Amino acid sequence: MGVEVELTRGDILEWKGDGIIISCWEGEDGKGVLSREDGGIQLDRKLGGMISSTILEEGFGGKIGSAKVISTLGHPKKIILIGAGKREKFKTDTVRCIGAKAKEVANEIKLKDIALLFPQGNIKGFSARERLAALVEGLVLGGYSFMRYKKEQDKETLKKVYIFSSGREALEREIVLASIETAKAVLYARDLVNTPAIDMTPEVLAKEAEAIAEKSHLWCKILTEEEIKKEGMNLILAVSKGSKNPPRLIHLKYRPKKTKKRIVLVGKGVTFDTGGYNLKSTQNIEHMKSDMAGAAAVIAAMGSLSVTRPDVEVSGFIPAVENAIGGSAIKPGDVIRSRSGKTIEISNTDAEGRLILADAIDYAIQKERPDILIDIATLTGGVLYALGELYTAALGNSERLITRLIRAGLEAGEPIWQLPLEEEYLDGFKEGIADLNNIGKTKAQTIGGALFLSEFVKGGVQWAHLDIAAAAWANEDRLYRKKGATGAGTALFIKFLLGF
Repeated sequence: MGVEVELTRGDILEWKGDGIIISCWEGEDGKGVLSREDGGIQLDRKLGGMISSTILEEGFGGKIGSAKVISTLGHPKKIILIGAGKREKFKTDTVRCIGAKAKEVANEIKLKDIALLFPQGNIKGFSARERLAALVEGLVLGGYSFMRYKKEQDKETLKKVYIFSSGREALEREIVLASIETAKAVLYARDLVNTPAIDMTPEVLAKEAEAIAEKSHLWCKILTEEEIKKEGMNLILAVSKGSKNPPRLIHLKYRPKKTKKRIVLVGKGVTFDTGGYNLKSTQNIEHMKSDMAGAAAVIAAMGSLSVTRPDVEVSGFIPAVENAIGGSAIKPGDVIRSRSGKTIEISNTDAEGRLILADAIDYAIQKERPDILIDIATLTGGVLYALGELYTAALGNSERLITRLIRAGLEAGEPIWQLPLEEEYLDGFKEGIADLNNIGKTKAQTIGGALFLSEFVKGGVQWAHLDIAAAAWANEDRLYRKKGATGAGTALFIKFLLGF
């Protein structure tokens, strides 16, 4: 995590450090194929065919995420072969995987420094800028572990990575700095989400936001329970009623010298979700500390802006609550008046995220009058069945905005799939004794959740809803995403904001 990345010039074949990283394409015959772009073929020639012989004799196939260490008798001491997968399937996330695996293996074999050659030009349509950013992000993200509660701490031996490059030095240094900040933001978001709810209450989350604001020179205001009440955000108050931990509304703001747009990010901050009286099953309640992953993404992304410096004004809003069971908790059938004035019948207390977001969206639009508003939430379990574990669902009222988000997601390694905002399903939300009920009738849970939120978007604001309920948590290790919180949404927001 604390590895230093240095751009350097010269001939990597003459480098005298501990290890050189070489990527290897997955061959048609199951045997890896060295690349000329990153110096693999040239280094193999210098070493008398040692690398290609190892590939043939030991059957290294070059599959993505695989690695092979070759010891030499001179310098460098080690050659680390990293599988890059099939060349025709290359994307920026391939480079991110290579960087992460290189760091992981270097620490396993206790190297202090490694080097690699960064090829210029486009590869499979991906620019040098995109690939360099992904490489550096991977080098920082690799080998992540959440160690807060461990007596024995992981010790990383790798201190420095040298990237040999012939590109424009000043531009590449900017890319490296922004990419390190992006990856650190993702790791911070993971730490927030991985922290147990006993240590991550709404008040603690607000203090984290205040600390980030001070460090990153952001404007910050925290609304207490009494101030939330004065603002008429009764949905936020209602969800938090069953908990001894009072709610908070976090408001962060980044102001550049010149601004092209005013953008609002709203992150769901349910620090633990029991489901309320519609209690979750044992299977589904285990990881409900992750129900504030949207909030973590917003706070972490906001914290990076003083370094990445996008040309847009950005405000972050986080309604932070705990959805618990208690004598004062809301019950199915209760009716609550939202900040917007619309009354909501609580048909299901486990559909609480959309309630707190509704009040926060209404408040954010009135306070900031944004051009664009994006909310991000672990909103519906249904998104897992719609899109699986890897994709974020996007819905909204602006095709242009969603296209921008999809593009940013590809660059960030966070794939997004658009779902239709089918208004016919909205009818089911208008049945009952109030203006809206919070669950509707459609089986399309993810679409339904977005439709409910759309009722609180007004004033011609371009709006998108991101459902990260599946993407925010990994149940097993997968490449550079380790089991647990993934930090979903963080890098996506940073790339998106830099696109203006």
